[in-house]
Amino acid sequence: MEIPTPSMTKILNYQNLDTATQEVFFAVLGRLLYRANDLENWGVSLFIKGVEESGKSAVGKLVQHFFKQENVAVISEDRHREGYEQVDLDKSLFVCMSMTKHWEIPAAAFKSATPGLFIGSQVGHSELPAATLSKRLLVCEFSERFASLDPDLDDKLEAELPALIVKCQQAYMSMINKCAGRCIWTCVPHYFKRMQLKFETNQIKRFLAEPQQFTVGEALKMPLIKFGTMFRAFLQTNSICYKWNRDLLERTLKQANFKLVQDYHSTPTKSTNGPFIAGLAEEWPQLQQQLKLQPPEPQAEQDQQPPQHTAAKKRKRGRCMMQEEKKSSTKTRKTNNEP
Repeated sequence: MEIPTPSMTKILNYQNLDTATQEVFFAVLGRLLYRANDLENWGVSLFIKGVEESGKSAVGKLVQHFFKQENVAVISEDRHREGYEQVDLDKSLFVCMSMTKHWEIPAAAFKSATPGLFIGSQVGHSELPAATLSKRLLVCEFSERFASLDPDLDDKLEAELPALIVKCQQAYMSMINKCAGRCIWTCVPHYFKRMQLKFETNQIKRFLAEPQQFTVGEALKMPLIKFGTMFRAFLQTNSICYKWNRDLLERTLKQANFKLVQDYHSTPTKSTNGPFIAGLAEEWPQLQQQLKLQPPEPQAEQDQQPPQHTAAKKRKRGRCMMQEEKKSSTKTRKTNNEP
């Protein structure tokens, strides 16, 4: 039975999180009710990354009410390093409310028996490698700013707290059963894997994961030169300075189950001979081509008007015929007047 939490659900819906993503969101909040790794070994924490007035702070304030105030460590911006070192002593939960790229996240934050929630605008730096850090954080992006934030939102959320705790606990238990004996990353929706790639240092992997960029299929082929043009545009748009070469590209494509092939490909408008990426095609031009292949809708006869240039030709032809008839008539009169 669905447990209603309208104010919390309104925030998640406003951030365009689908049902499957919301279920994981509630489950990971439910995980905060237990000591870390007591019931599973996922080794992850939730990071709500977002802009101001997106509802992320309201969620953080509400989670602090999961336990008594003295059992919750709120790690501040000015003392975040010391805060991590203290949470293991007598706390049931730690919450980082305003993380930025200047924060330092020690490895101990993910090894602690105390569960934690990270909230902020950017991910802090860490002694952990970027690839490892990306596997430790389940990221939910709150990128939509509320046009008018409800001044009573905190009170409404607090009124939902009993129902929310039950909902999160049930979602957590359900996810434990779903992921029994498996890695957490095999159980979550693609949304979280796409967010994970934002921490990826290999920008080619990030580019391949961009939504609405590519179509995947065994019979598809994409010219390497076209991929390179699109990738450079992606780097420029995101202000990324990144060095890459053919060897790195081939290794990355192989990891993503694509490969480079030498082939010839012909379309209605162009023929290309050279290296292709097998299994990949550009999304928009393919859609354009499909639209061009659709036959035009027939028009009713009464709606079909002759083109202007055809009508002009007919008028010119009519004037020539009239001039010929006039000349013929004049010639006939002259003939009749001769003796």
